Amino acid sequence: MEYTQWIPTPDTIPAPWWLFDVLGGLTFLLHILLVNIVFGAGIVLLFSRITGSGPFSEGTFSSGLKKGLPTVLALAITLGIAPLLFIQVVYGHFFYTSSIVIGQWWMIIIPFLMLGYAALYLHQTQGHKRTTLAVLALVFSLLMFLYLMVMWVGNVLLHMQPALWAGYFANASGTLLPFFSADYIPRFLHFLTATIAVGGLALAVIWWFRDKNNTEARARKVKTGMRIFAFATIVQILAGFWWLIALPREIMLDFMGQSMPHTIVLAIGVVLGLAVLVLSLLGKLWLTVWHLAGTLVVMVTMRWLLKQSYMAEIFDPGTLEVVPQYDVLALFLVIFVVGLGTVYWMLKMINRAGEGRAA
Repeated sequence: MEYTQWIPTPDTIPAPWWLFDVLGGLTFLLHILLVNIVFGAGIVLLFSRITGSGPFSEGTFSSGLKKGLPTVLALAITLGIAPLLFIQVVYGHFFYTSSIVIGQWWMIIIPFLMLGYAALYLHQTQGHKRTTLAVLALVFSLLMFLYLMVMWVGNVLLHMQPALWAGYFANASGTLLPFFSADYIPRFLHFLTATIAVGGLALAVIWWFRDKNNTEARARKVKTGMRIFAFATIVQILAGFWWLIALPREIMLDFMGQSMPHTIVLAIGVVLGLAVLVLSLLGKLWLTVWHLAGTLVVMVTMRWLLKQSYMAEIFDPGTLEVVPQYDVLALFLVIFVVGLGTVYWMLKMINRAGEGRAA
């Protein structure tokens, strides 16, 4: 059977497709940044609890990080709804189908997310009372979030490659595992190491704003966070090159000169990635932060270009029928901007309250 026959007929869309792709990329960037902070900082925090000495001692992490992770996770979950909706507007006939193919694995991400969230709160409340329980709660929470990453990366790859849906006809129970794409492992490793890198940098930023009366201790903590970021970035760069050569040949060639937009974006990403690495090794905190922000924008753009290459022969979003509903879209954008402003205000209030307690 020709696999294109499995692709459902797409629905109409309420505005031009590129608008939803731009909004999806923007909201995904905000979401994934917060996810990286939670998971990456959680891994570093777990290491600090296990070692309990030196720059990773419990005292180093007792202020801000442990109490802040559940809050950041709540924001990450909230911001994760928007990109999930946007991908379903334009690519829903692919994404819904791939979700059915791995249906049973995909459906349990909700209870796993809730359990991980609860365990993170348990870690926060029991941190000073029961060390063993706190460590177990943190390990459990990270394992739940790791499962979500595994399934998300698998579903993203699966929805771009309808030919892989053939496995559903031999296993219609929805338990097909999404690990059969050649570039799955390097893509996942690239994603995982990015979380550790961003988590380390987030810790460096937190420490930079704290311990202002003890400049020596603050500098030591910031340096530790920058080291975590640098070493994780080295592994991430290596995983990125592995990911590139693991891509299907035609798609890899797009990034190696066959397509000028793909090649230019990849070149910019490599330059920025190396610049971020050098700046972090030199201990330039804010230059690293700003260069990382640019790198993340390039990475999201590259992710979009990669999707277009995967789907070039099976789907052109420009062919979707537009049935305008600009009033609804305008209302959404207004609420979205107001929501972001509210979140920013809440974070300022939380930080101000934390500074008041510290004083």
